[in-house]
Amino acid sequence: TATFSVSSTAVPFNNSGAIAIATGSLAFNAGFTQTAGQTTLSGGTLSANSTLQFQGGLLTGTGTISGSVSNSGTLSIGASPGTLTITGNYTQGASGAMNIELAGTVAGTEFDRLIVSGSANLGGTLNVTLLDGFVPATSSSFIFLNCANRAGTFSTFNFPDATSNLQLTYSSTSATIQESTIPFTPTVFWVGASGDWNTATNWNTGVVPGVNDDILINVQGDVVITHSSGTH
Repeated sequence: TATFSVSSTAVPFNNSGAIAIATGSLAFNAGFTQTAGQTTLSGGTLSANSTLQFQGGLLTGTGTISGSVSNSGTLSIGASPGTLTITGNYTQGASGAMNIELAGTVAGTEFDRLIVSGSANLGGTLNVTLLDGFVPATSSSFIFLNCANRAGTFSTFNFPDATSNLQLTYSSTSATIQESTIPFTPTVFWVGASGDWNTATNWNTGVVPGVNDDILINVQGDVVITHSSGTH
C-alpha cells in the first residue's frame, strides 16, 4: 500500500492513456483532466484538490474518489458489480453516461451502487446491463445512487430489450431502477400532479375512486398526494 502525489502547483495532469489504482492512493494537487483513455480503481483512492474533470474516456471500478467529479465521459461503476464512493459532488453532463450492472438484489455485491457524500447533478445517459441471466422480479427495485442532494434526471435510459418494464424513479437523495410490471389491470389512473386524492379532476374518470376500484398512480418526479378525508 502506498501513496503517490502529483503535486506540481504549475502543471495540471492531463490523461489520455491508462491509470490503474489497485491499492493505496493517488493524489493530483494541481488539477486532473481526462480527455480519453481510462482510469480504473480496484479498491484504492483517487483524490484531487479541485474537481476531477472526465471529459472523455472511461472511469471505472470500485473504491473511493476523495473530491468532486464532473463526468462528460463514461462512468462504469463496480467490478461486476461493486460500489464506488465519491466524497464530494458528482455532476454528469449531457454527453456523459453511467453504466449500471444488475445481477441480483443486494446493493454493492449483486448490483452496482454509487454513493455521493455531496450533491448529485444528473444528466446524459444511464445504461443498464443484466448479468448472468438475471431478470428482475415484478415490482423489484434497485437503489443505485445515494447522495445528500439530487438534482436533474437522466435524459436517456437504455436497458435490454428483453426487459421492457424498467423505469427510473427519483427522490431528493436517491435514484432507483424499478421493475414496473403492473400485477393487475387498473381501471382508474391518477392524471394530476401533486394534489388531493378527493379532487375528481386528478383521476382519468373524473370521479374519485371507491373501495372496489383498482387504481394506478405512476408518476415521475417528486409528487405529493394528500388523502384528506374519507375511506378509499
